[in-house]
Amino acid sequence: MKKGFTVLEILIALTILVIIFSLMTLFYVRGARTRNIITAYNEVGEILSQMLDTISNGRKSFMGKKIPGLKDATTITTAKSYQLTYGDGTNNISVEIKKDTDTETSIYIDSKSLDPNKKVVLLSGSKFEYFYPDGTLKLDENIAPETIVLVKIILVGKSTNPAMKNMIPMRIETLVRLKNKTSF
Repeated sequence: MKKGFTVLEILIALTILVIIFSLMTLFYVRGARTRNIITAYNEVGEILSQMLDTISNGRKSFMGKKIPGLKDATTITTAKSYQLTYGDGTNNISVEIKKDTDTETSIYIDSKSLDPNKKVVLLSGSKFEYFYPDGTLKLDENIAPETIVLVKIILVGKSTNPAMKNMIPMRIETLVRLKNKTSF
C-alpha cells in the first residue's frame, strides 16, 4: 500500500480552506466599509469645524486677504438666516449659505467657498440665528440688526462621497458673542 492522500481528503481540505478564506474576505470587506464610514464622518466634522472656526475667529490669509472673525465684530449689518454681514466699522465680511433648490451647497465668504474641494454639502437646517440682549430670538428678517449681541451658527452637512449617500447628516453649532456687547 502506497502512502499519500486520497481524493476525498484533498477535497475536504480544499473545502475547509475555501470557507476560511471566504470568512476572512467577508470580515475584511466589513472592516473596510466601517473604516470608510468613520473616515467620512471625521472628514465632515473636520470641515464643518474649520468653517465654524473661520467664521468665528477669522483667518490670517484667505485667498490673499485677512478675514476678521465674528468674535471681533462690533456690528452686524445684514442678519438673515442664510446671510451674515459683519465688521468692525472699516472692514466688512459677508458670509452666505447659497441655496440650490432644497439643498445648500457650501458657505461662502465674499463669494469664495470655505470648502473649495467640495467634500461636504450643507443641508437644509444650516443657518444663522440672532439673539437680542434680552435673550429673545430675532424672528423677523426685515428688522434692523443693530441690537444683536449673539449669533448662533448651525451647520448640517454630509459627505459628497457617492458611497456615503445614506450617511446620517452631522450637525455642528456654536454661539458667538459680538465684541463689546453685553451678555444676557
